[in-house]
Amino acid sequence: MSGVDSSKEGICTLFLLTIMYDIPTELLQHIFALTIEPLHDDGNITPVGQDAAPWSLLRVCRLWENVALSSPELWSTIVVSAEHTSPPEQYYLALQLQRSENAPLDIILRMAAPYIRVSTDVDGGPSKMLTLVANVSARWRSFRISRYTRWPFIPPISLAFDGIRALPLLERVVVSENPNADRSNDILDGAGFLFRDSPRLHCVVLNGLGAYAVRFQAGVPWRQIRTYKAKYALWDEHVSNLVPMARTLVDADLSLPSGRAGLLWNDRPPLELPSLKRLVVSHGVVLDLISAPALAELHVCGAVEHQLPDFLARSACKIRRFTIYQCPTSARVLLDILGGMSGTLEHLALELRGEDHDTASVHNVLQGLTLARGGAVDAERQLCPHLASICWSTAKGVDDHDILLEMVYSRWRLAIPARKLRVVDVHLNSRLMRSRDWYELREEGLEVRLVPMTKVARAIREWREYLPVV
Repeated sequence: MSGVDSSKEGICTLFLLTIMYDIPTELLQHIFALTIEPLHDDGNITPVGQDAAPWSLLRVCRLWENVALSSPELWSTIVVSAEHTSPPEQYYLALQLQRSENAPLDIILRMAAPYIRVSTDVDGGPSKMLTLVANVSARWRSFRISRYTRWPFIPPISLAFDGIRALPLLERVVVSENPNADRSNDILDGAGFLFRDSPRLHCVVLNGLGAYAVRFQAGVPWRQIRTYKAKYALWDEHVSNLVPMARTLVDADLSLPSGRAGLLWNDRPPLELPSLKRLVVSHGVVLDLISAPALAELHVCGAVEHQLPDFLARSACKIRRFTIYQCPTSARVLLDILGGMSGTLEHLALELRGEDHDTASVHNVLQGLTLARGGAVDAERQLCPHLASICWSTAKGVDDHDILLEMVYSRWRLAIPARKLRVVDVHLNSRLMRSRDWYELREEGLEVRLVPMTKVARAIREWREYLPVV
């Protein structure tokens, strides 16, 4: 029998190899691109030369090696770590830059943790690696500085980058993972090379999650920035950046610490951002300080009952996508807010904070979102009749499951032929995820995404889109 089993195994292997060799090169390249580790703000960035894609793809078979080596874009994410500058790693970096050919490059400069001792020898490993990166600066598409607090106090950095005069392809600058989260006066005074001649620069991200933003001494071309993300202790620190780009800003993520201290802006008129399409705010008070007549997408944290209605009335904007998370706002006020954007709202995401919403409050929100049966009431008089996607998260779990299903049914089964709903994203415990009702909805054509409660923290962070451009 062992001979028969071996024969079957050999046939299966041959069959799989035949299929693999029949995959078009373009499809393999696309699959390989998906294996490249995404860049997060958690510091888990793999240095060059480690056992990760694209390097690991070379060791599978000759076909994969040929496809990987003929795909310059696979080699275009360049990580330079102050903790990994040995001669072998210098070799890997030079080889990766060579294999990237003429592809635009995403550069990550990962500085050492405060407890790591790094050589400051201008002829040492850091200097050689930074010089390799500086030599291809004409191909930089994005530049990210992680753990920037040890920079620019390391001499090799200023020496390697001071000769850069133009960055023709640079689009994004990101400063992330600031260890000094309790400091708001950090000045990044050695980054002038990023802004000397960067005609395509349109995105600036000045902090990672939970950290205060750095400030640049001078030279940032704010008037050409379209996407801006930062967190400062005082609103005035935002204003100094926002005013020059007020007319052109399209996407903003404005964070402030909790509490009202330092938020007031000397009773000046709200800052108008006429081109702003997307706004993320971590504090409702920010809505008192700006107006955005072109706004279509709004993501808000916390209580908004005092600021949001006035902001919507002042801006006269038409919101199509709305997210509110960690929401303690009462059901009545929340439904009134949704009523103010009911005619245009297409995408809604709600996270009701459990300690502020009892079962009755959650039921009131769901009942308000439930459409009347069979068109008995004119659709335009119902709440948010045009919703195409709904994301729902609450700590109530079992208590709101049945009425949540009723709300979904009203927008899917009972809304024919005026059905608009396409996607439902629900956070449930493991038992409710096995409910037959959700799988029946899938079989009927509704896209249902069920997220187990054990993964809610990560899922909520994703649909908050709180780190939109990193």
